[in-house]
Amino acid sequence: MYIPTAFAETRIDVLQNVIRDFPFATLITTTEAPLPTISHLPLILDSRRSENGVVIGHLARVNPHAAALSQGRPTVAVFHGPHAYVSPAWYRTSPAVPTWNYVAVHASGVPQVVADPMRVREILLQTTAAFEAPDSSYQAADLPATFLATMAQAVVAFEMPIDRIEGKFKLSQNRSAADQEAVFATLNGGDAMGKAIANLMPKRPART
Repeated sequence: MYIPTAFAETRIDVLQNVIRDFPFATLITTTEAPLPTISHLPLILDSRRSENGVVIGHLARVNPHAAALSQGRPTVAVFHGPHAYVSPAWYRTSPAVPTWNYVAVHASGVPQVVADPMRVREILLQTTAAFEAPDSSYQAADLPATFLATMAQAVVAFEMPIDRIEGKFKLSQNRSAADQEAVFATLNGGDAMGKAIANLMPKRPART
């Protein structure tokens, strides 16, 4: 990922928070084919097992991507945070061109396919628990054991220790303080996505 110095985010806790807050990832694995194998799936993060953390997920066994993971090929999980269009009309300085502010985190490593059926079951339960609403009446652990076992056999679960994690927080840091204030005010007064990206911008005191 191309990351100009102004947009680089290197704090591990900040990058891991993006993974937690925006867990639906684009998983990209290199193969011998001309193009990489790509899947879209939710991933959960275990930050206790290493400095960068471990991402955990599962794929349908019939998904060709599962075979690529079992071969131990380099893989990157791309996590997309909030993003928003930025108009030059908002700036207080000119000339300028339009741009797009966004947050992205790349977590790279070599996936390890989980063979133990009990661990696969545990991963499925962990994943459901992570995304099910706290007050939901649904409990995956309450499913009939034979049904849950059948579902577990239909997937390939994996864990990927993160060997490299990098983040790009493009938040108008390359603009003047006045322009940053104007972008923040406009985005913060807009829709939910605009507010989300505005809340990540470096806070600047109001000018007098």
